[in-house]
Amino acid sequence: MPPAVEVPAPGEPPKPDLKARTIGSMAWTFAGFGIQQVLRFASNLTLTRILHLPRIFGLMSVVQIVILGVEMLSDVGIGPAIVNSKRGDEPRFLNTAWTIQIIRGFTLAAVTAALAWPVSWIYGEPQLVPLLLVAAFSPVLRGFNSSRIAALNRKISLGYLTRLEIISQVVAFIATIGSAAALRSVWALLIGWLVGDFARMVLSHLTLPGHANRIEWDRDAAREMVKVGRWIFIGTAVTYGVGQLDRLTLGRLLSMDELGIYNMALYISQAVLMVGGTIGRRVLFPMLSETIRENPDRLGGRLRKARLLWLVPSLAALVILAIWGDVAIRILYPPQFHSAGWMLRVLSAGSIFAVINASYGIVWLALGEFRLNTLLMIFQLPVLFGSMFAGYHLRGFTGFVIGVAAVEMIMCPIQSFLIHRRRLWQPGLDLPLVLASAALIALGFWLR
Repeated sequence: MPPAVEVPAPGEPPKPDLKARTIGSMAWTFAGFGIQQVLRFASNLTLTRILHLPRIFGLMSVVQIVILGVEMLSDVGIGPAIVNSKRGDEPRFLNTAWTIQIIRGFTLAAVTAALAWPVSWIYGEPQLVPLLLVAAFSPVLRGFNSSRIAALNRKISLGYLTRLEIISQVVAFIATIGSAAALRSVWALLIGWLVGDFARMVLSHLTLPGHANRIEWDRDAAREMVKVGRWIFIGTAVTYGVGQLDRLTLGRLLSMDELGIYNMALYISQAVLMVGGTIGRRVLFPMLSETIRENPDRLGGRLRKARLLWLVPSLAALVILAIWGDVAIRILYPPQFHSAGWMLRVLSAGSIFAVINASYGIVWLALGEFRLNTLLMIFQLPVLFGSMFAGYHLRGFTGFVIGVAAVEMIMCPIQSFLIHRRRLWQPGLDLPLVLASAALIALGFWLR
């Protein structure tokens, strides 16, 4: 693995060129994400054997959906603003961003506490009230994360960030497993989550290089963040709806046990999407943004190389899961989770198109097309809603899962048409990969 490319201290040589930083950061991201996924997977397997009941995972899924919801429904685009802004390295700009972030954290905690009883009533689960009241501390902790995280991301300097994520994940893993062994309840999952957030916040201030934050307000900086954040706000709100609508709906249609099993299948299929998404946000977004600022003529070539590195391993993993996902579930998980196998196969097959769409979606952010990216997400929301309920009406729960998997396939031609208008569509890369993946999955389904 190439050495990390860190932020140079005063007097040190200039930072390496964009290619060197991109390659080094991708290596760090792959390595870091791989270690984190091993820890998450090991935690997941261990917890299913300690806690046994799918209901516990269903309850925690609802808690996570609510916390993620209040965070995404109030995203003001602080990170993207730091990455895109010409002032993104200025201490006053970073201090203003940190101040806004803290205010937002406390606001989200209050909103989460206010939602505790209504959410509990909607799902008919009284235990959700105390769980959500304690979970409200999570956005407060995240609000105090150092702005050095976004500043290092802007510079495509991810060695420190990768180590930060791994250490905080190890701390969360130890806390979760220890709490599960002692408590044997859903509280173990929540305790591990909060301990991990606290570790990440503390480490972001103690271990990352860069500007030390303090409370400060710059009106022009705040105005610039609001300008970027207005479309980020709408976009992340719609993204939340698209990403969580299936589980929000299933929580009403099915039991907490069934929701926990579905969440297990979704977790595994999305792990593949997450590695590409992480590389896209942390490496490709700042890399493409810098290319557009400094050398726009090379955008197409760099995009093709980056997408090739993104698509090939992601699609290979999804093809394997689409063919043998149920076998993996039977080998790895206790019998009460085995029904997640067929769901994993269907969701993985549908995710082929999700990877294609995501690899283009990062281009809109680099181009500063936050409005268009948001409009695409807005359009996807009714498509998802209609696809889910059409499937549920025709085939019940099986049709529901198929409907969820089919949404990205519906959106792919629309995304391709729009990216073609920017002369950045790459059918010579996309079509062979999609056709090869579909042929392998069809062959696997037929042979089995």
